[in-house]
This record gives sequence, C-alpha cells and structure tokens, in this order.
Amino acid sequence: MPVFDKIQEHQDSFSKSELKIAQFILDQPQEVLEMTAQQLATASGSSSAAVIRLCKRIKVYGFPQLKIELSADLSGGVLSSRTRPEVQKNEELGSIKERLLANAQNSLTETVKELDDNQVSEVGNFISQSSRLIVFGSGSSNLAAKNIAQKWGQVGINVIVFETLIDLLPVLANANNKDLLWVVSNSGESPEAIHAAQVAKKKQVPLITMTKKGNNTISEVSDVEIHTSQPIEIPGRIDAIDPLLMQFMAIDIIFYDFVSRNYESSISKLEQSVLFMNEYKKHFRNRFNK
Repeated sequence: MPVFDKIQEHQDSFSKSELKIAQFILDQPQEVLEMTAQQLATASGSSSAAVIRLCKRIKVYGFPQLKIELSADLSGGVLSSRTRPEVQKNEELGSIKERLLANAQNSLTETVKELDDNQVSEVGNFISQSSRLIVFGSGSSNLAAKNIAQKWGQVGINVIVFETLIDLLPVLANANNKDLLWVVSNSGESPEAIHAAQVAKKKQVPLITMTKKGNNTISEVSDVEIHTSQPIEIPGRIDAIDPLLMQFMAIDIIFYDFVSRNYESSISKLEQSVLFMNEYKKHFRNRFNK
C-alpha cells in the first residue's frame, strides 16, 4: 500500500503533531527522502518522537523504512499527482484550478475504489424491501441527505429527510424494522448522528451510514456502511476538497445501481416525474407570459 494511502487510512488516530508530519510528507515527499527523523520533525514543527510514533501507527517499521517506501512510490508515480490543498499567497489562478482539479480527481477516484460492490448492492436491497426510507444529515451533510431524498423520491420510494434530531426522534420513536434509516455524517462522530444511530438500533430499524474512510462510531453499529475518500484534515488549513463532492459521487453510483436493478419500474417513475415537472414549468411560464 502506498505511503499516502497508509497515512489516509490511519489519519483519524493521529495526534496534532503526527498530522503536521503527515502533511509535510504529502506536501514535500522528495525533500523527506533527504532528511533525518530530527530534520523532518523540525521542518514540520513537531518532534522526532512524533515521527517515530507516526511510523508505528501506519505500520512502517522505522523512519528509514518509510523513506524506502516513499522513494518507491515516487519512482512509480504514485504520489506525482498529489498536490497541496492549501492556497498560496498571490497564487496564479491557473495554478489553483490545476491543483483543485487534480485533488478532486484523486479523491473521486479513491471514493469509487472505496465503494464495495456488495455494500452498494446491499443498500439497494434494503431500500427495495423497506416501507419507508428515513434520511438524516445535519449541517452540510443535510445537502447530501436531501440529494438522497430527491433521487429516490423520483423513483417512487417513500422517503422523508430530516436535519435536526428534534424533528427526527418522534418519527424514529414510532418506526419499526420495516423502515430504513440512512445517516450521513462525514466524521461519523457528530453527537446528533451517533444518537440517531443508537435510537435506530434500539428500535431495530435497519441502518445505513455514509461517512469518510476509517473507523468511526456510527459505522460500527450500521447494517451497511458506505465510505468516501477524504483528504488529510489539518487544523487551521483550508480543506480544498468538499466532502460533499465525494458524497454526491457515492450517492450517484448507488442510485444508478438501484435504477439498473429495478429498471422498468424506475424508468417509468422517472419519466412520470419529468412529465409532472415539465407541466409545472409550462404552467408558470404561461402564467408569467400573460
């Protein structure tokens, strides 16, 4: 596994010092090859002890071994397309475009690879067998939750979406195992998402979770866990790749798989949805043209 992927896989367990080292490795891998552990620690504003801890955490046995693996990754072009996420002072617009495009392509590619075919199919099976799909996402995750509701609503699924626990809990309190709860939470650790998942398990409501890659609380109790790729999150730095981008990609893949497996009924209902939307637009267009 490339060094970048090892870092990404274990990033949730990094300390702040280890995060600084990890980001320096990703930003300037070529320079790291010429450094000692102490030099890397100084350059990243950390300590040599943190460098050693990072190596152990990503299961690389010592800093010399890390440099060997990093060198192999660079030789094979594994890290060549990785670019820094933070904006530079007075940076050229062309450079910003190029970097953001490269980061987006990498993250989307990793999200697609991360999606397990069996889990994607399992989501479709749960939705097909449920009498009602309940979707929950707070904050920015609610945009992904609304995307889910909009898509499956088009194909005739009984779906409702919530942004706050105050609105969700009364519905969950009266839900049963014929319902289905889909929780979207990038971290998988927000108190609202955790509580929603816990109530669902208590009521024996099947649970789908969508979170970033890595271990988290709500994924551990879900019936089907969907993971998206995420860049290394450094406190105080700009996160250039919006988690919504990866969430929307994953949702699209799951939805298209669902439509493909339920083709005749889905296409018929999609066409009906389009017909009603066109009639709505025509009505208001004629109204304002009078």
